[in-house]
Amino acid sequence: MDWDKIILFILGLLTARDLISKNFDIPYDRKWSWLFYDKKDCEKIPYCYQLNKINKGKPPIAYNSELLPKLLIILGNHTKFFEEGVFCDRDKRMRINHLVSTLEASHNSDDLKVMLDIVEKLYFGISTKTNVDFVISLKGGNVLLVNKLVEKYNNELIHLTYNRNLFFESFGIVSSNSKDAATGRGLKFENMDELVRIASLSNRKLNGFVLDCSYSSGEGIIQCVKEFNEMLKEYENSILNINPIKEVRAIYSHIGKDINDRLEEFNCNIEYLFSLNDENRKYLYKFINQESREDIKLQKANELLKKLKSEHLLNDSLIQ
Repeated sequence: MDWDKIILFILGLLTARDLISKNFDIPYDRKWSWLFYDKKDCEKIPYCYQLNKINKGKPPIAYNSELLPKLLIILGNHTKFFEEGVFCDRDKRMRINHLVSTLEASHNSDDLKVMLDIVEKLYFGISTKTNVDFVISLKGGNVLLVNKLVEKYNNELIHLTYNRNLFFESFGIVSSNSKDAATGRGLKFENMDELVRIASLSNRKLNGFVLDCSYSSGEGIIQCVKEFNEMLKEYENSILNINPIKEVRAIYSHIGKDINDRLEEFNCNIEYLFSLNDENRKYLYKFINQESREDIKLQKANELLKKLKSEHLLNDSLIQ
């Protein structure tokens, strides 16, 4: 037996294996990935990291994707008409006749899955730029949708829930002793103690973002970012291993209100797929909600998608 040839053949295989693993994006989660990576590498690298490498530089959603018409059909199915109008904001300043209830849609398992596919892509869009360690949902927003995202990536994401005007604030108290203040912070951002614990064990600063299905006035999102970032400066008078919130993601803007200028005051950015105005919410109700045939709903959803594009209501940085 010619051992020299056998050894050279094995070395050649190992060299080819090393070259392939370093120059090609081979998913770590494949059953045969051990041929190119060490077993410990496959186990320690999250799947989404590899997916991010594949999708790097690409928009989260293609214009011709099936996701967008499906999403518009869901929004239409859950659009309500109120003849006398209804307030869509907490401060009761924005009265509208057509209200889209994505919170209602979240209680339908099929609809929730479509929206989860959307927010996953929004999440990947952020995580291609930086490590994402936690996500904040808003009480009164779509906590269920965010919780589903966290459940799917429970080894990677910590879920915080923001409770606006809770505890002392609800009684008009603006200051208290340090113990009560700490308790108030823990209630205002539920699970904050766990985030602090994880941050204390990390060798880098943790990053997070705010996520919701939609927003109307945007005041809840603005207050969430403001209070979280201010809390980091004051939290037990210590320097936390946590970065301020710099990104917000939502599926759509309910009434087309832009809050980017307000968020820029806190060095924060918001991105969403599209905006809806009065006319387009009325379209959702008239041509999708009131239509019984699924094929016609799909046709009308595609027409609305073209309409949103022509009216420059689609976010070109997220949809191309």
